[in-house]
Amino acid sequence: MTLRRASQLLLLFLFLFLFLYSKYPIKGPYTVDLFFKIDPLVALLASLAARDWISDLTWALPVLGLAIILGRFFCGWICPLGATIDISRRYLRKRKLSPKPSRRGMWFKYTVLVFLAVAAMFSVGFFWFFDPISLLLRSMTLFIYPIFAFGTSSLLDTASYIPVLEDPALDLLDWLKTWALPVHDPLFLKSLLVALIFLSIIIVERYSSRFWCRFVCPLGALFGLFSGKSLLRRRVSEDCNECGKCQRSCRMMAIAADPVKTCNSECILCMDCAEVCPENAISYGFRGRAESDTVLDLPRRRLIFSSLAGLVGAGAMGVAVVDRARASRAIRPPGALLEDEFIDKCIRCYACVRACSTSGDCLHPTLAETGIEGLLTPAASMRIGYCEYNCNLCGTVCPTGAIHELDMEDKKKRRMGLADFDRNRCIPWASGDDCIVCEEHCPLPDKAIKFESREINVVGKGPKLVKLPYVRRDLCTGCGICETKCPVKGRAAILVTRDEEERWTGGTDGF
Repeated sequence: MTLRRASQLLLLFLFLFLFLYSKYPIKGPYTVDLFFKIDPLVALLASLAARDWISDLTWALPVLGLAIILGRFFCGWICPLGATIDISRRYLRKRKLSPKPSRRGMWFKYTVLVFLAVAAMFSVGFFWFFDPISLLLRSMTLFIYPIFAFGTSSLLDTASYIPVLEDPALDLLDWLKTWALPVHDPLFLKSLLVALIFLSIIIVERYSSRFWCRFVCPLGALFGLFSGKSLLRRRVSEDCNECGKCQRSCRMMAIAADPVKTCNSECILCMDCAEVCPENAISYGFRGRAESDTVLDLPRRRLIFSSLAGLVGAGAMGVAVVDRARASRAIRPPGALLEDEFIDKCIRCYACVRACSTSGDCLHPTLAETGIEGLLTPAASMRIGYCEYNCNLCGTVCPTGAIHELDMEDKKKRRMGLADFDRNRCIPWASGDDCIVCEEHCPLPDKAIKFESREINVVGKGPKLVKLPYVRRDLCTGCGICETKCPVKGRAAILVTRDEEERWTGGTDGF
């Protein structure tokens, strides 16, 4: 249906615009976390895991309530991942009527939802892995956009070496860098895992339409629970000759063996069946002949099994040993909640990682530095990038409040951690040669890195007056630029750890 496709494309373009807009510096009234504010899976399970209702996500509740009236409209008209899957289907699979497919296994997404809900009750937020909005934004940040940026920049850079194309190519490159391309190519840790997950969802579309939506997506399952008795339904008139074309064209397998009957919890209102009906016997509305069918088959055994799986998974997370040495290097961004609360509320959408990549390129996904529970949470990788002194975007774009939004002046004085010198590697301390790189790059008005002139005995050189650097602990905010810019090869000679970090607690001054 033209109207549905227009809605999908418009909202997908909006998603992409907000993604590109999430860069340093943000200007204007746009809300970069708009799609999360209408995502009921994130609203309910993140609040459940955090034991606190996330007020910024309140709009998700009326969107879920609309499913009682409009059915599973979100999946067919709004979801940007659903639109991406539908677009990829046009290129991966010929649009033809397929043999009558099987409905077996479509109950699985409901067990996934139960599993995630039970885990969230024990403050373990597995749901971030399955939420389609988080999944798409994560894939855009770590995989799709870096490839787009690298390919476009390389193509235009190559074109600039052709005399006729030199000026147009450079002008176009400069123009694209004002809104679509980064100043430098974004590179991220752990991007391969995210790429494999996204590509699997897309590639499987070649063999089974809307596989993710029919069998796995817990957000679709949540909408399905509210859509079973929806008022807006597929309706079939007496002109139906039971040719079966509607059944074979249904990407969600929502039409029963009897083509008059429809499973409302699976129907996403794509209206493809109405387009292919030779008798024009199918319509959508609030009145007319409509018969319901159901494929929701979640017997007590499966319900108990998925609940126990969620409990066991939460327990396994809770007893996992944390490597204290590695955890001390998992530095959270300014305004981050206390560690347990941060992990509960963080949905690994990487809106903060995306925004940070346009300024200091500090935040990257972790593995298990803070335990399995903290898998893929964003943390600072100071050897790669640093926290830009004049940037507070991470708190601005965080949809769940895992990173509290700080005003610029407050952000500048909040401590992420503390820098310390490794005197065995630091050039002045180890070799007696002067080096002031770390002090030059320190952004604080009153530098947090100072020097003490002292005569030391340098091996092979004898006594020498050297400017020895040290960190003023009362001034350092742990921004990490000193570690990023340290000229020592390999591991830097100055390292930032979580010592004396300041986390948002909501107290009198917030910290």
